This record gives sequence, structure tokens and C-alpha cells, in this order.
Amino acid sequence: VGAKNLGVLTADSAGSRAVLTLCGLGGEVFHSVEVPLLGSAFPSHVHLSSVAPHLPMYLTAPRDILLFQIRDLLEYALQLLEHGLHDEVIKLADCGGEGIEGLRHIVCLKCIAPDLKAGNYEKACGTVSRFRNLDAATWQECVVLFDRFRALQHLVVNIPVPPQGVRLPPEVYDEALQRLVAYPSHLVAMLSLWPQ
Repeated sequence: VGAKNLGVLTADSAGSRAVLTLCGLGGEVFHSVEVPLLGSAFPSHVHLSSVAPHLPMYLTAPRDILLFQIRDLLEYALQLLEHGLHDEVIKLADCGGEGIEGLRHIVCLKCIAPDLKAGNYEKACGTVSRFRNLDAATWQECVVLFDRFRALQHLVVNIPVPPQGVRLPPEVYDEALQRLVAYPSHLVAMLSLWPQ
């Protein structure tokens, strides 16, 4: 399932149902779906032939080829968000989102927006820090979003800086600093924390 994920097909002990599990190379499960079995296809005789989280999948059995497709992972992520299942959607974005452009970005912004609106700035910062390796565009959007709610001073201490974190493009740091000009005391504090 892409370069950094695995697809595992398992059957229950009674042999009555099969489950396809998509997981990262470290074993973190980010999606499971029951495989629709028809006719003579028994879970113990089914083999995974082709799998991708957003393309048709093929299972082979002695006398059948089964074609099925699970929901698009972005659509699934949005459904999880609608139900308030932030832990699950963050796991999905981090483990399964590697190959799906924009998934991690959208999930991050949608997870933090309600907390920012409610004034729960520390919780929003905690949510941002739960994501692995956010890209520069996501960090820039977070800077803009936190600033819109006058909470940028809470986020800037979480923006990764070397040597503890990865170095982001200068545009991310510049965006944060330009927006902090309106808050001189916070700007001075950040300049003392960030390397030159």
C-alpha cells in the first residue's frame, strides 16, 4: 500500500469474515474494513492481490476474483472529524496520509479550528504538536489561523526550530515574526528563543 504502508488481510477463527487492515510500517493501524465475501470465496482461501487505500482492490480465491474499493481516505477523515474522533483522524493522517496530498494539512486545520474558536489555545497547540512532520504550508496556515484568533504567542513556541526540531523554510518563521510585530513583548521573547 504505497511505499510506507502495509495491507494485511486476516480472517476470523470461524472463517466467516475477512478484514483488510491498512497500517504503517511500524504496525500502526490507520484503517480497517470488512471485505465483502460472496459465493465460494471463503476468508481462508482469499489472497490479497492488489491494494491501495484509494484505488480498487483485488482479492483472489480459487474460483473468483473479488473487486472492491474502500472509501477515499480524505472522505473518511472528514467523516471522523464530523463525529469528533480526533485521535483516530490524527492517526489516519499521520500513518496513512503520507501518499495523499493535503490530507495531513486539512486534518490539522480542521482539528484545531474548534479549539481556537472556543479559546482553548493550549489544546489547539497540543493538537498541532501531535502531528508528525507537518509541512511548511501547514505551519504557515497555522500561524495565520492562530493570529486570526489573537493566539499566535501560544503557537510560536511550538514551531520547530533547530537543533530540537526540523528547520522549516524561512517563510514560516518570517510570517510568524511579521505577525508578532503587533505584540512587541511576544516578539522579543520569540527572538530570544529562535536561532539566528
